Amino acid sequence: MGKILQNFFRALNEQEKLFQAELATDNLGIALRAAVNELDWYDYNLRKVAELNAEQHEQFSILTLGVTRLIKLALDARPSYDVPVVCFPRTKEITIKALNCVSGIGIIQHGRRVAQTVSSGRAKIELTNEKEFDITLPDRIHDENLLEKAVFEHYTAQSYRQFEEIMSSELFQELHEKVSDLLQELVYPFAEHYIGYEADPTLDAYFLGIALHRLKGERGYDSFKYDLKFGGIEFQKYLNALTFLIGSAIRHERFAEALAEKEEKSYLENLLTISVDNEPFIESLRDAINFLGEDLVGYTETTTEEAATIFKVLSVGRDSTEMLDRPGCALPLLIRVSDTAAIRCQTAAFHFPMQFLLDSLRWHFPEDYSKNQATREQSMQAAVERVMSEAFPNLIFRQNVKLRLDGQTLTDVDLVVAEPSTGLILFVQLKHQDLYGEDLHAETQRKERLSSQVERWINSVDEWLSMNGPDNLSSTLRLPKKFPEPMIRTFILTRHFAGNLQKECDGKTLLSANWEVFYNSVHLVKQNSTIAVVNDLLDYVEKGMEEGASNTYLPEPESEWIVRDLKFKVQQIGNVEAAE
Repeated sequence: MGKILQNFFRALNEQEKLFQAELATDNLGIALRAAVNELDWYDYNLRKVAELNAEQHEQFSILTLGVTRLIKLALDARPSYDVPVVCFPRTKEITIKALNCVSGIGIIQHGRRVAQTVSSGRAKIELTNEKEFDITLPDRIHDENLLEKAVFEHYTAQSYRQFEEIMSSELFQELHEKVSDLLQELVYPFAEHYIGYEADPTLDAYFLGIALHRLKGERGYDSFKYDLKFGGIEFQKYLNALTFLIGSAIRHERFAEALAEKEEKSYLENLLTISVDNEPFIESLRDAINFLGEDLVGYTETTTEEAATIFKVLSVGRDSTEMLDRPGCALPLLIRVSDTAAIRCQTAAFHFPMQFLLDSLRWHFPEDYSKNQATREQSMQAAVERVMSEAFPNLIFRQNVKLRLDGQTLTDVDLVVAEPSTGLILFVQLKHQDLYGEDLHAETQRKERLSSQVERWINSVDEWLSMNGPDNLSSTLRLPKKFPEPMIRTFILTRHFAGNLQKECDGKTLLSANWEVFYNSVHLVKQNSTIAVVNDLLDYVEKGMEEGASNTYLPEPESEWIVRDLKFKVQQIGNVEAAE
């Protein structure tokens, strides 16, 4: 299978080289601009649909994979374009050509993702003809993190619903009317097919407020403490800049709708994707960052030089296309097509913008990122103590307890929770893994690393407990003299992806959960228990994680993919048997 998989990767690469050769002849950058425009137009229409069907999901996935990869290929194919940025109205000829290119590249990227499932051992591949491959998935594919996603989406949906209720209240009706009037008043057609509009402080505050709420609901928003620095710039300033970009995207969409309604010859599909001149945009970015930060404690004014660095981090150019190497990486919010201009990708502002920021910070400032990662478990310690203290009275907490044997440190325990009323001692190990979005390669690597780290920690704790009696346990944890006979349990609490650890957990002495499940379990205890104890919390955690462990992905329909003379088919074992 190894040789067949290598041949499959090689065949995918050969097809991609043909597309890149085409892009190398595009001296104006028409293909890149048209590709982003088609994605933005498709995404805009999909967001108007109440519930997407499987075909729409698939089409959007292929289109997103294709555009993300095309950005890299197009920028790598030429050192520059003949003009800083190109603009043109959408035509049938350009659209067909762009979609053919994007879909072909998207299928290649999909093939690479399928190949990653084969290399991870989750699928099998066969060669059925010279350039024809069959990929077979197992009949059941476990989704270990479905519960985590469901709980997160539940709380996010509640937050959005509360925000919508506030925004729909009578108190805000006058503001909404003023915003609608300003959108109509300030927008105008530019060069016949395009859009122009003036600024207004009311619109800035209105759309920045909406953007800030949206961003706080993004996974990864709380990845770092606000004052940690990347490239000498506080994390908060990057968040403020991302808020500005999201707010600008929402505002621009509303302006585009207003112009299309106002002017019969202005078509929405020509208005969504726009370009910016770098220097004035960086100045606007600086002003927005300062506007959002001016009331924050300890905030320092952002300079134009800092704003230029932040702009570079939130964009991709010929100097940073490596960030777009892996299939499934996040879309860039800005594409620097020249030294003076960039294209704004509307879609990126609505789909995983926080993921792009985190990935970009890791790529641009790897040393800072690694150093700042080490601080995240301290924040988790404080959060766990705060949440548990609100639900359970008189708990004793000990942080960073070192377990020593024969004068040597076996391991440490990030947090020990002792409950005098029951004698429960909970050893808690905290893990704050990075999000990997749709990147299957990163997912496989981080799953393996997390499991390995947890296994080593469990073995060290078990060894220490087997060699130490109650007296040594009490002195190590500095417990009160009247503390009851201890009952010890261990708990792996991750920020994300605890479902990957279920095979290591027996549910009785060892449990795992991610933050969402832990927080939700605390809420259930407070809601349902008259006299709450920590074991009640662990029971809810165990029940939730057990239910999550049985989750599987929906059945994968048989699909066939063709790029020129390359063909590959993907099907599940159940479908294969049914066909036979």
